[in-house]
Amino acid sequence: MHVPRRPGLLRGGAALLGGAVLSALALVPGLTTAASAASYPYPETISGSTYAHDPSMVKTADGRYYLYYTGGGIQISTSTDRKNWSADGQVLPGGAGWATAYGGWNDLWAPDVSYHNGVYWLYYAVSSFGSNHSAIGLATSSTGAPGSWSDHGLVYSSQSGGDYNAIDPALTVDGSGRWWLSFGSFWSGIKMIQIDPATGKQSAGNTTRYSIAQRPSPDALEAAYIYPHGGYYYLFTSFDYCCKGTASTYRIMVARATNPTGPFTDESGVASTSGGGTQILGTHDYVIGPGGQSVMHDSDGDVLVYHYYDANLNGTAQLGLDHLAWGSTGWPTVVNGSTGGAGGGSTGELHAVAAGKCLDDPNGTTTQGTQMQIYSCDGGASQTWTHTSAGQLTVSVGGSTFCLDANKKGTTNGTEAIIWSCNGGSNQQWQLNSNGTVTGVQSGLCLDVTGGSSADGAPVELWTCNGGGNQQWTLG
Repeated sequence: MHVPRRPGLLRGGAALLGGAVLSALALVPGLTTAASAASYPYPETISGSTYAHDPSMVKTADGRYYLYYTGGGIQISTSTDRKNWSADGQVLPGGAGWATAYGGWNDLWAPDVSYHNGVYWLYYAVSSFGSNHSAIGLATSSTGAPGSWSDHGLVYSSQSGGDYNAIDPALTVDGSGRWWLSFGSFWSGIKMIQIDPATGKQSAGNTTRYSIAQRPSPDALEAAYIYPHGGYYYLFTSFDYCCKGTASTYRIMVARATNPTGPFTDESGVASTSGGGTQILGTHDYVIGPGGQSVMHDSDGDVLVYHYYDANLNGTAQLGLDHLAWGSTGWPTVVNGSTGGAGGGSTGELHAVAAGKCLDDPNGTTTQGTQMQIYSCDGGASQTWTHTSAGQLTVSVGGSTFCLDANKKGTTNGTEAIIWSCNGGSNQQWQLNSNGTVTGVQSGLCLDVTGGSSADGAPVELWTCNGGGNQQWTLG
């Protein structure tokens, strides 16, 4: 198995790999991880060629998905449904001769692909382990398919002794049609330059190198990706360390700005240049060190594309796909789309698996604050739920639509699951996970049939996720 080489793992030739060092880093401001109670969805179910590192995905006009990723050169996998994947060659199987000066003509990695003006643009990185003598290159294609790519050589570089690292490129086009390339790893963090759309290389009219994110030494920050949404530019980054299998500590963070060059701040108002970032995905269960992320808009919503190290596969890197749900204040949360997650629009009865009953708005009431119960499934309106693109579970009764709600924004065991007017709050957002649980975005608790009862009228509440049958649900 090819193990990607990331210069960010070493700084000035000094290894930062020891467990004692990593433990010490946890004490540095800006390096703390999210609370252990955080609940994250499992990756959506995929099959076939599932290995990926630093993945970037695009969808063609005919519905074919191309996935580009690091793996002994820039590898390509294809799919027609985003679920079943087949390996399909490389972007530049002959490598890039110009890249020899930066560490290897055929060791190209960290691709970023996007489609503009009838052309697929793919930026990539080349470097040598532990060095910031690095460069960014560009290849283009009219189809995105293997065998169709042409290399256009050097875009931007960094040199040993400098204070930045020209790897992990990602292209953003702003609302005015201007092109921007973000990049960076460790050293002094994330940088950005303006790109000329005619050439894909730095604009001659603006040679400024912007600094948009940085953390305290050792600057464990890389893999920037900027995604425009709702009047903001969202900066997704990977904090901490990749590429160490089950010892990896990557986690996905987000900040936002009204301008593509910043200033970016996280949900608490901390500037990205001061280590700010709101964590949206981290290690959970077998999913170790998720990161190397990008976002692709698809017909069923915004898809978070990332890699993780699978503890069930001895730490082998795997493709991770989930969806983003955007809350009432505009901040994203990660939800699972394979069972009706963000953008899924899945509608049907929400079956309590162990009880063999359905989640029910008792007697079709329209009274806000009514606690939900389970009853024998009858296909009626009071048992018909829709999981919306915003992550809400809605039921329409008496001419009105209500949302499943954690009563009084509760985050403790025993919080009642009620109906309330939809307001976009995170206490009305739910993750339908591949393991059958339904978790509240705000609380991280699981939807639970009280006491494991199977009786009609048994109340439904929120409880710490425990894998019990009374916390298993299916929508359909």
